[in-house]
Amino acid sequence: MILNNMIILILGIGSGVSVIFTLSVFNFASNTSPTVATAQLTKDIHISVGASIPQTPNAYNPPIFPSGNNEPLPHGDTVTWHNDDQTFHTVTLQGPSTGPGYFDSGILSPGESYPHMFPTAGTFSYYCTIHPFMKGVVRVG
Repeated sequence: MILNNMIILILGIGSGVSVIFTLSVFNFASNTSPTVATAQLTKDIHISVGASIPQTPNAYNPPIFPSGNNEPLPHGDTVTWHNDDQTFHTVTLQGPSTGPGYFDSGILSPGESYPHMFPTAGTFSYYCTIHPFMKGVVRVG
C-alpha cells in the first residue's frame, strides 16, 4: 500500500505474529539517502481453553514470549492477550503494583482481549489473579 509517499507492507508470519514495515519513498535521482525500514512487532498470546484447570498445559500460550532462543521483544512493542477460554481471567504483573512496566488487564470476559505496550526492557512475569497457578513471562529488550 502507498500512502503519502510512504509504502506500508504488512506481513502475517504465523502464530499470530504480524510485522509492519514502513518505507519512505525517495527519488533515486536525488542525492538523498534511502530511509531504513522500521518494524513494529505485535504479538498475540492466547489464554487457552480450559486454562482454569490446573492440569491444562500452557494456560497462557505461549507461556514464555518470545519462546526458545528468540531475541526479546523490542521495548515499545505491544503484546495482546486474548481470552479464548469459557471463564474469566486476568493478566497481571507479578511484583510491584506501580511503576514502569506495571500492567493489569482487570477481569477479561470470554472473548475479550487486552493489549499492553512494554515501554521498558526487562523480564515481566505475570499471572491470573483468579487462577494464580496460571503464569507466563514476556521478555523485553
